[in-house]
Amino acid sequence: MAIIELDSGETFEHIHRTQSTTSCISGRVDFGIGGNWRPLQLGETIEVPANTPHAMRNTGVVPARLVCIRHIITPTTSPTPGPTIPQENERADL
Repeated sequence: MAIIELDSGETFEHIHRTQSTTSCISGRVDFGIGGNWRPLQLGETIEVPANTPHAMRNTGVVPARLVCIRHIITPTTSPTPGPTIPQENERADL
């Protein structure tokens, strides 16, 4: 996990060998993938596929902060299974 801070007008272009998830935690940010830019709203999260060039640009007048999480999966690990749907006889009465 990394915290990225961008000064007003600053752009940060980069690439990861793994999938990543980025969230805006303060400021105003535009997010670009493949030359297409769009605003990343405060609290919004965007997924970036592995080996995909992408960039973040601070469009505000104060520093912007983002959280970036890289998803690391090696040949000796596997993703954690997602939630399962309970069977009819396992459901709690609401």
